[in-house]
Amino acid sequence: MRIAVCGVGLTGLVTAVVLCEFGHSLFCHDINPQFAENLRNIGFSEPGLTELVTHHQNKGTLHFIPNLSEALKDIDAIFVTIPVKGEDGQDMDLSSLIKLFSEISSYLQTDKYLPIFIKTTLPVGTSAIIANNMSQMRPDLLMGVHYDIISNPNFMREGSAIHDLMKPDRIIFGLSQLAFRKLDCSAKTLIENVFSPLKHLNIPFLYTNYETAELIKSATMGLVTIKMAYANEIEQLCNNVGVDLQVLLKGIGSDRRISSDSLLFNAGIGGSSLPRTSRLLIDSAKKFGTELSILSTALESNDRRIQSISKKVLRYFHENFKCSDQKVAIFGISFKPLTDDVRESPSLSVIRDLLRNKIKVSLYDPYYSSKPFNVQNIPYDIMSNNDFSICSSAYNAVSMSDAIVVMTSWPQFRELDMNKIRELMVHSKHTPLLFDCNNMFRDYESTFQYIAA
Repeated sequence: MRIAVCGVGLTGLVTAVVLCEFGHSLFCHDINPQFAENLRNIGFSEPGLTELVTHHQNKGTLHFIPNLSEALKDIDAIFVTIPVKGEDGQDMDLSSLIKLFSEISSYLQTDKYLPIFIKTTLPVGTSAIIANNMSQMRPDLLMGVHYDIISNPNFMREGSAIHDLMKPDRIIFGLSQLAFRKLDCSAKTLIENVFSPLKHLNIPFLYTNYETAELIKSATMGLVTIKMAYANEIEQLCNNVGVDLQVLLKGIGSDRRISSDSLLFNAGIGGSSLPRTSRLLIDSAKKFGTELSILSTALESNDRRIQSISKKVLRYFHENFKCSDQKVAIFGISFKPLTDDVRESPSLSVIRDLLRNKIKVSLYDPYYSSKPFNVQNIPYDIMSNNDFSICSSAYNAVSMSDAIVVMTSWPQFRELDMNKIRELMVHSKHTPLLFDCNNMFRDYESTFQYIAA
């Protein structure tokens, strides 16, 4: 099939290459005209993505079209993946999405059926509004005959996005009430053609209405947020009591009612999905007269978790150092390993707090040392600070440092020679601090002044 993808960020690009793997030809459009030119140096990192982009471009099944009308020419389906997060801290700005659907509506034809899949994360009730807008923009067309709006929420995780779309736990399709009630509707027939490889793998296809599909996405993210916040609080209790956290979480996760996947303690919940989607779910609930107090408390707990890291590190300097010119090595700025995404990363908050207190910060992150063009992702207020630097190796970062703060659980950190790192910090008059937010270096409690988050 010939499929268009509108919005070629991480979600759009992963969606495109996976659909190529399913045997389709993809035509991708983005409002940024320079995007296609930069594909050899993709502005974000995802394992396996660059290789698949190159493969399908060379094969002739992946195309990047700067003109929307060309991208939608002779298309069998459209996937909308443009971001809707607003500027200045806004979680949602639908103006770009509404504008795109207005443009798409002008290309719909009376002699052809064209389904439009929405993979962008939206608050409950938004797909119905878009469908209603479309019917007003094109009153000459009938939904279900000439087009359909299909909510197809995305459940991919950064760092394993390709795998998550190739072998999902389930795939959700939110349809209009008419299409949902009609078992032999055009939407369901086309869906099974687009996703036929998943059908052969017996991946569950769940058909429902718009609101249910949207709520499945946001409620899932909300539950994961609660579980992660709970795991972080339990981790703090374990450190205070002297309990083996790994054994404890294994014991909890072995219960059939609880998956161990989300019981992962870390520096705090970050990224472009979990915090934002959880806030949107809370806001949606308020609009419908419901208070999600447990989820709100989980987000508040996450904020306290991140703030506590800075407070503990600053307390160490206050108690041990009377002079200025202190330096901290930060290990990891991405919100999780195997991605370069720093959106709402706990590291940003900690780095800002240290710089605000006149403490020098040297950063080592495997992606930002090997791919310097990605530094554009780091906020300007941090990059422009003279006390902040990015180092090419962990050993360079710790040189002449008084403390290490391990923010991200990159597997590469486990390969470091911690004895060598201790030697590089020998200038310190005090036993250097190792503040470990992921319990990766518990074996070095005697080598450093070790503090678990």
